[in-house]
Amino acid sequence: MPRPPVLFRSVLLLGGLLAGGFLGGCGPAGTDQDAPLHESSETAFPRHPGKQQAFAAAAGTRKAALALLDSLKRSALRDAFAPLERLGYTRRVRTERLAEGGQVEAFEQRVVRYASGGDGGARVLRSDSAGALASSALGRFAGSDEADPGAPSANLAQQVLPSEFPFLSKRNRYAFQYRRLPDTTLASGPAHVVVVRARPDAEGENQSIRYARLTIDEDTRQLVGLRMHRVRRSTLFDEETRQLVRLRPLPGRSARPPDSTRWVPAETRFATRLHVLLRPPRRFRSTASYFQYRRPRDA
Repeated sequence: MPRPPVLFRSVLLLGGLLAGGFLGGCGPAGTDQDAPLHESSETAFPRHPGKQQAFAAAAGTRKAALALLDSLKRSALRDAFAPLERLGYTRRVRTERLAEGGQVEAFEQRVVRYASGGDGGARVLRSDSAGALASSALGRFAGSDEADPGAPSANLAQQVLPSEFPFLSKRNRYAFQYRRLPDTTLASGPAHVVVVRARPDAEGENQSIRYARLTIDEDTRQLVGLRMHRVRRSTLFDEETRQLVRLRPLPGRSARPPDSTRWVPAETRFATRLHVLLRPPRRFRSTASYFQYRRPRDA
């Protein structure tokens, strides 16, 4: 099946997030602490003053970065959301509509507990909202007030992951800068970090993905963390989107199939600015955290 156009995918993604309450206020991965419902997701994409310095300090690591990318596996991220149909977990979600200046005009926030076993049981533990989030320009994709707040989590990975990363193609490498940053430590163990940035020239300007930070599990070479900045400009619309997906190992891992899936969502973030021709710009921001995972009793 052909993939829908980029703008339409962004609209469908945001609509799914709003309708299912998929994204929302997030906290540290692996914790069971709920942040206050009124906590804003202003820090969803914080600016790191040392990011440029770190990139510059990693000069000369292009070859090492490309070697890691050549061995990269994406199946963990692609399949991470599938086990949610049968696992028990809690999802804390927050979605905001923003003014052009960044002020929050409307928000919806929920904490939902899903029962294990795939029986569809879900309880809304906490809920809060202000303003008319669904009455925005994307409201017809966002569902109505009667939308089921306990709807299962959508597969964000299918929307975030392009069919191919352009910076992985050898024919496109001239348009990007590659750096290997110092390794980091995850709940699962050591991980490698690669940063890719479109070159600040005419060749880089033609690339829709302007920045990507990839966290790669050392043992399996699986992509378990992705932060991406994408820009699309055309005659009819401009789109600027920042996305993040971070995975964590599934607690109580079992060797028996189908429980061989090792990675599940820990945190997701999505922020976009859409400017459609003859309409004012629209900004939305959503974040989510997933925690308190429980396996089915028969696992």
